[in-house]
Amino acid sequence: MEKPVFIGGAGSSGSTLLSVLLNRHPEIACGPEMSFFNKSRIYDVSFDVFRAKFNSWSKKGLNTDGYWLYPGFLLNREYYGLTQENLNYFLRNSNSLKEFTDHVIEIILQKEKKRIFAEKTPSNAYCFKKIVKLYPDAKIVHLYRDGRDAFCSFKKKTDHPFMSSSAWLYNTVAALSCETLPNYLATSYEQLVSNTRETLKAICDHIEIEYSERMLDQTAEEIEEKTRQGHRAWMSRPKDAISTSSIGRYKTEMTETDKAIFWNTALTKNSEKMLETKLRSPVQVLTKLGYSSLEGKLSVRCNLRQRIDSEKTYIKKLIRSIKLGRGMIYRKTRLY
Repeated sequence: MEKPVFIGGAGSSGSTLLSVLLNRHPEIACGPEMSFFNKSRIYDVSFDVFRAKFNSWSKKGLNTDGYWLYPGFLLNREYYGLTQENLNYFLRNSNSLKEFTDHVIEIILQKEKKRIFAEKTPSNAYCFKKIVKLYPDAKIVHLYRDGRDAFCSFKKKTDHPFMSSSAWLYNTVAALSCETLPNYLATSYEQLVSNTRETLKAICDHIEIEYSERMLDQTAEEIEEKTRQGHRAWMSRPKDAISTSSIGRYKTEMTETDKAIFWNTALTKNSEKMLETKLRSPVQVLTKLGYSSLEGKLSVRCNLRQRIDSEKTYIKKLIRSIKLGRGMIYRKTRLY
């Protein structure tokens, strides 16, 4: 099998666009999110337990360990040509998680008539290190974005600034904590939309495959409605034309409250320990990624009302998670 490719990072960072562009390559199969390789537990249990739990996880879901719990499990099966029949066959005729995933990947590549499997789920970042233990020669691609722009996109979905800043911060740090892996490549949303050809060439070099100009062909058949639906993420679709219009959107969209909460969000000590990182704040992360963080260094502390509102949001999220049987083990982010 060719070296598989796994893409992750924070949501709203252009990963859906990247997956569409990669899928246009005549040798790369990169469909919609599977939400499978982002599950820490599948790597930690014995294969006998995996086999016994598989159907239950398929029906009830299996949580990730990150900021968002993401219970969806092996999604978009119809798109990938995965049926209950062939999955059960793979479970019976595999002796390890890798044998099972090899079978799944083989089916996908046969269906797509391609030779390189690539999978994009942003929360793959939670499991990059475990993915590389499963596939030591796998290629990791971390797509990142200016956290303030990602915040604006997140806020339309979460409707709260604390959750928006927390989701970007935790996922981005989770991915950055894997940067020492020899097969890790980081590239930005800004590079992808402003210098698309050269960015794709660099990614192809990392994947060890020749660049194809078809990746920029907007008439490729995947933009047809039926296939585009398969690439939907966060209830949105990649645009037909690649545009830089969303770069710097925070300059007009972020309110003063948004700015105060964004700059004062931090990882908890538990999160720092779990991710094995010294990065904890947006100022540190944006500085590391090469973005301007002067505004953050000058930002005022959150006022009492903002802190109380954020605490209420966290409590509501916790209660909802517990009711759904997805209780959070610990607080992942806080205001400081």
